[in-house]
Amino acid sequence: MSDPISGRFEQTPFWQPIAASVTGRQHRELQEPGQDRFFVSQWRAKRTGRPLLVVATADGAGSARKSWAGAWAACRALQGQVESLISGGRYGENAFWSEFWTGAVIERMLRSAERHVRVWSRAVNARSEDLATTLNLVVAGEDFARFARVGDGIMGYSDDHSAGHWNLAIEPDFGEFAGETTFLTSPEWESRLKILALEHSPQRLFVATDGIGPILFDSRGRAIHSPFVNPLFEALERSTGTGQDPSDRLVRFLASDRVSGICSDDLTLVLVRRIGQAADVKLTKPEADANLV
Repeated sequence: MSDPISGRFEQTPFWQPIAASVTGRQHRELQEPGQDRFFVSQWRAKRTGRPLLVVATADGAGSARKSWAGAWAACRALQGQVESLISGGRYGENAFWSEFWTGAVIERMLRSAERHVRVWSRAVNARSEDLATTLNLVVAGEDFARFARVGDGIMGYSDDHSAGHWNLAIEPDFGEFAGETTFLTSPEWESRLKILALEHSPQRLFVATDGIGPILFDSRGRAIHSPFVNPLFEALERSTGTGQDPSDRLVRFLASDRVSGICSDDLTLVLVRRIGQAADVKLTKPEADANLV
């Protein structure tokens, strides 16, 4: 069995992200692969210097036999689409502006991710339902942010540099019954898609799969548990300039007996801290929408 722990660390002039994914105790005991997948990518426009951050997390359904493949296919599809948008000559510069990221554009991207999951299900000789996965997406620029969700998971943001108030980006979708949620392969996913559009860029944000929900989210108060989140960001800030990889600490924490004793499912957490300043650039903004394939 492969190592159940993986981490990622990047530092750029505008955002400092840290991410880790840990296979849950219940999967390790059964010698099963983890069902979470994620990616974090950053770009900077050559002409204007405007930045773009894209984060996605996917959580395969525990009842679906190849859901890890669905989570992988959904993340890979989104990453490929964004890379194509930016590297292609048609939309490249536009993708760094708020006006480009309409709800219609995001919905088309998720619909393309769904098609990719269904195509991949045939490649692994399975039904599309066997690759059922949730999907969370964050796109953030110099002066905007978009949060989108299909299913459960937790996304939050703060407009403070240091410990302060946390906003829940989108109310988690727990379905009609306990343990139930919507998946990208569900017939009704488009009607249950949730999108939050911010016309400013948060100072801090995070994206997590629902496995860490018991200690990250107060389900009764419907609020983010700040005493859990803030120390993680403080550790990230202290690591700046030290040459140390803060993902190592995050991985060890998520894999610790203290956490796994409460959270038995896979744990994926992406933290992003803004460290750059908005550029004073006056250029023509793009049209309000783009005709994506």
